[in-house]
Amino acid sequence: MAVVVKLTDALENTLHIVKGTKVEGERETGPNGKDIFRVLKEGDNVAVQYPALGTDETAEEIYLLGKAGLKAAEVTLIDIDLSAKTLKVNPVDGAEETYRLAHIAADEAKRIVEGWQTSRKVTVYYYTDKVGTKVTLFLVRAID
Repeated sequence: MAVVVKLTDALENTLHIVKGTKVEGERETGPNGKDIFRVLKEGDNVAVQYPALGTDETAEEIYLLGKAGLKAAEVTLIDIDLSAKTLKVNPVDGAEETYRLAHIAADEAKRIVEGWQTSRKVTVYYYTDKVGTKVTLFLVRAID
């Protein structure tokens, strides 16, 4: 089974959906990815994690971004709890917030934790899920 996604540069890319493909980071698809279309609909705004290995690209995780899409915020990290998969942050323009850390952002979060002696300023790229939780997909350390 495959799905075609339109990239931000308007190019289209075909990705294979397999049994292990996860939607929203928590639910795996069934055999051959058949039940994925109970969750995804044509025109949905998504972020997809996939390894670019050769010409056979298989989606590992698909995140539904909703109509608002992916957003960015410049924040100062207060705490990263890798076991709870959460980030506590202080946005430049607001009060302390807690973001959920998506699976695909975990490796970068681990690298940031290892380098706490450097700046804690980062840009988080997130979407807001169906229940209003901000979910971090990518973290980029600020250059001081």
